[in-house]
Amino acid sequence: MEQLPDPRFQLANERTFLAWTRTSLAVGAAGLAIAGLAPDTDPLWVRSAISLGLAFLAVALLAWAVRRYRAADAALRTGGPMPRLNGAPVVAAGLAVLIVVSVSALLLASPG
Repeated sequence: MEQLPDPRFQLANERTFLAWTRTSLAVGAAGLAIAGLAPDTDPLWVRSAISLGLAFLAVALLAWAVRRYRAADAALRTGGPMPRLNGAPVVAAGLAVLIVVSVSALLLASPG
């Protein structure tokens, strides 16, 4: 039988979802900024790869946030166990790799 969750926990779940959504928006904005504000970066594939990598990461973050929100909401309603936070380390590792690759590529591609 479904029970109504404590509003405090439900609102905490919603705040967590919104925080991941803001993170996704920031990562997507970074990809957009690199695509639009770094037009002199040669070769073009470097800028494109970095921008697309950040865009894909933003979409993955958003999908993960929705999945986690729904799983936590279901756990709150049924009294089941809360979902494990297993996606955050993967996202952090992906972002770290993207940052290192991006900085390396930009340094190697810059003239001089």
